[in-house]
Amino acid sequence: MAYGTQVVLNQSCQQVVRHVTEALAEQDFVVVAELDLREALQTTLGVTVPDQIVLGVCRRPLADAALRVEPSLGLLLPIRVVVRAAAPEVTVVEAVDPVMMLAITGNPALEPVVADSASRLAAALNSLPGRL
Repeated sequence: MAYGTQVVLNQSCQQVVRHVTEALAEQDFVVVAELDLREALQTTLGVTVPDQIVLGVCRRPLADAALRVEPSLGLLLPIRVVVRAAAPEVTVVEAVDPVMMLAITGNPALEPVVADSASRLAAALNSLPGRL
């Protein structure tokens, strides 16, 4: 089962994080959390992994509407977008598919919120420069 969408870019991970943040902002998403997995794993476990940044993103009006319909949806928020290095100058961007929230909850009242989120995330990812 696919649970996200993916684009591959011919840029460094750090460049892509900036572009992703800008593209999400154009779709009215705000980055509310950022986790540098490479740094966290190096610091806590002493292991080395390629760059991987997890962004927790939120469009506040959509989050509000979703929580009014499904109060426990906070367990699935914020929406995750991952930017990870696949090779030098090759970066993968993955975003969770908001439809998964609908599938998990089984609440059809979330359909309009999920559709809006999915459309905005797709537009953000499709606008990223340097796609392979």
